[in-house]
Amino acid sequence: MEERYMFLELLVRCGEYEFYCKSIHLVLDGNSLETVANDWASTFYASDEPVTPEDGWYYFNGGEIGVKVYHFKKVTEEEFIILSKFM
Repeated sequence: MEERYMFLELLVRCGEYEFYCKSIHLVLDGNSLETVANDWASTFYASDEPVTPEDGWYYFNGGEIGVKVYHFKKVTEEEFIILSKFM
């Protein structure tokens, strides 16, 4: 089984505020980076069930909070280990 590693950045809007949440993930064989990124975004804000996207945004808490995949990138195992020390 091939292991791949991903750096993910989500854009979160909460009212008039916007901020980014960064994370790293192990991507197992059979999953695409995009699928893992969207799965993470769809359950990001305290949701047990995935939320259906609207125009690329996942809305939570009655539309008050929006989450969108901003950026994702495959990283090497070495980069993953370094990033895991800081995230």
